This record gives sequence, C-alpha cells and structure tokens, in this order.
Amino acid sequence: MLERYDRQIAYEGIGKAGQEKISKSKVCVIGCGALGTTILNSLCRSGIGHIIFVDDDTVELTNLQRQMLFDENDVGKYKVHAAFEKLDVINSEVIIEGYVDKISADNISIYAEDCDIILDATDNFQTRQVINTYCIANNKPWIYGGVAGSCGMATTIIPFKTPCLNCLSDFKTNEGYTAKTSGIINAITASIGSIEANLAIRYLIDKPSDKFIYLDLFNDIFECFELKQNPNCKICGNK
Repeated sequence: MLERYDRQIAYEGIGKAGQEKISKSKVCVIGCGALGTTILNSLCRSGIGHIIFVDDDTVELTNLQRQMLFDENDVGKYKVHAAFEKLDVINSEVIIEGYVDKISADNISIYAEDCDIILDATDNFQTRQVINTYCIANNKPWIYGGVAGSCGMATTIIPFKTPCLNCLSDFKTNEGYTAKTSGIINAITASIGSIEANLAIRYLIDKPSDKFIYLDLFNDIFECFELKQNPNCKICGNK
C-alpha cells in the first residue's frame, strides 16, 4: 500500500513512480552498528521492498549511545536478531532477512548477488575492499560511508562511472583511528547513515549523486567534492 508513503510521494523528486521503484528494490546492508541501524531504520520506513543485512557482532552497553535500533534489553543479543525484531514491527510490508555472519570475499555473493545496491555500514577498510572488489567485478553499485570522532563521509560508487574505493587510496586511512580510540558522537553516525540511505534511494530511482560528501559537525564543515577515476587503478582502471 502506497498510502503510508504519502509524504514521501508528495516530494516531487520521488513521486509515485519513484516510490514504486523503491518498493520493488532489493538492497544489502553490510554491518548493523551505528551506521547500519540508521540505514536500516531509514530504508525500512522508506518502503524498500526487500532488505538483506549481515553482521556477526553482539550488542554491548557502549553501543546504545549511537546504535539507534537497540535498547538496554538488547545487550548480549546478536545485533542482527535485535535489529530484526525492531524492523519487523516498523514496516511489515518489507521483506527483511538478517544473517549472523562475517562478510568475506568467499561469502559476499551469497548475500549480495541478487541485490540492486550494497550499502557499507562497516568499520574497517579490509571489509570495504572486499565490497569494492566484488562490486567492480560484478558491475554492482554500492554506497561507501565512514565515521570517526565528529567527522564522516559518504559517496556512491558506480563501477566504471565513478571512482572506486581503490581510486581514493591516496587518502591513507589510519585503521587505528576508530570509534573506540577517537570517540564518536551519535550525530555524525545518524547524519552519515541517513545520507547513505538517501544516496541509495536516489540511485534506485535513477537520480544518483556523483558527489563525495564530507561532514565535520564540531567544526561546521559541510563539503561536497567531485572526484575523478584513477585510470591506473588496479581494480577499475583501463576499462
């Protein structure tokens, strides 16, 4: 029923035709932490037809500060199970599948093969490189997102049309700079998770973004960049 999405349909950028595309879409969300719970909440309420999500972690007390689908009763549960319980009552029209697993090059196709787009809600570049390599090899779009401290970034990666994650390798990432070591505010995870969900919806209704978005909420920085592919990229170059 499209009635529940009346306010979303009323936005001229989406309309009835866009909502119908959203309702027929299938997405895969990799990760169910701070970014993942925000993404899942948004996509489920937006009426994505079929959502698959994967995570192997359990809910900890320190997660509750920023992981929006969880509460104190969920501590100790697998995040996938706790999130499924919430999503299932948020929107019963959406087909939801949650899997307790750790994404790797060997299993990513099991979850992502039939999906229209993949959303990155991970917290490490090793898994993101798995996503990037798989998506380039299979010509599948994905949304990259990352957060730490008060900063975050997101972009849509469309194979051979936009830079892939490997094209951006000159931007060296300090794997030690994590939410645990740098701290993190829940406003940045909510912001970037919402941006990722919006980027996915834009792609699904054929209005994709080509910008790299960067936020720093404690220094009032909101920037968009246009990035170019690296023709010598080992993953997507020379195509």
